[in-house]
Amino acid sequence: MSKLQSEGWWYFDPSRNAIAHAPKGEYEESELVTPDIVIGRRQIPELLTVLEENGWLKPRIDEQVRVEDLKITHRCLDLAEKLAGAVGKS
Repeated sequence: MSKLQSEGWWYFDPSRNAIAHAPKGEYEESELVTPDIVIGRRQIPELLTVLEENGWLKPRIDEQVRVEDLKITHRCLDLAEKLAGAVGKS
């Protein structure tokens, strides 16, 4: 059998109910890879919190969503100004 070079990968392992990481290395085509990291499904939210608190996760927003959010925000501000003006005239 030939060996395959792998850079490592993350995957969900239903048998463990966890995400796991297969390490970088050379593997036989039919070889079962033993993960070097296993994170249980219940620990994922805790991991995300730690990553966010330490600046390793940065929220991403694409330009289209940002533009739409700005349009909505400006429209709300326009309506608030008109409402404030209407109340002031009463």
